[in-house]
Amino acid sequence: VGGGCTTQVLLVNPSDQTIRGSVEFWDAGTPTISGAPIRFTVEGQTGNSFAYTLPPRSSQRLRTSGTPATTQVGSIRIIPQSGSPTPVGLGVFSFKRVGVTVSEASVAGVGSARTQRMFAEISTVDKIVTGLAVASTSTAPETITFELFTLSGAPVGQPATLTVPANGQVVGFLNALPGFGSLVLPFQGVVRISSSSA
Repeated sequence: VGGGCTTQVLLVNPSDQTIRGSVEFWDAGTPTISGAPIRFTVEGQTGNSFAYTLPPRSSQRLRTSGTPATTQVGSIRIIPQSGSPTPVGLGVFSFKRVGVTVSEASVAGVGSARTQRMFAEISTVDKIVTGLAVASTSTAPETITFELFTLSGAPVGQPATLTVPANGQVVGFLNALPGFGSLVLPFQGVVRISSSSA
């Protein structure tokens, strides 16, 4: 958010019951400082937590205002009310320059898990590089391990590790991870992302 960037959180209730909860914004933290709640203006209200109520089969959009002047990054948490299902979430982030949208992308909400897998690709010819973002809800730093596999399941190279700050986030590109810069290109496969905690 900020510096020409805005984020929209799209929430969808696919169920036949009304669901409630809140959406929280957290900064990325640093290697030595935990992530913390961050305040934004969303749909005209300022705070770090915003309530949602979704009637059956409905949706809601929460859009940041685009201020402050400098870009701030972090993660978004969708927290369902006790006993309420979690809505389907989607984040859409945009960058505008002089009122013109230069780029826009989206990312689907993913629930907390010890291990995740995703398709990964690097191609210098087509200028494709898989980007990664890992957020933690732990109150202690987390060691995250990244392992590459071919599409047939054979391991590639050595695992790479990064430390995510407590309640923080790390982002980057696959080829910038320690040990992955020397991959034979082009590469298509699967990256397995696993946490040090159960």
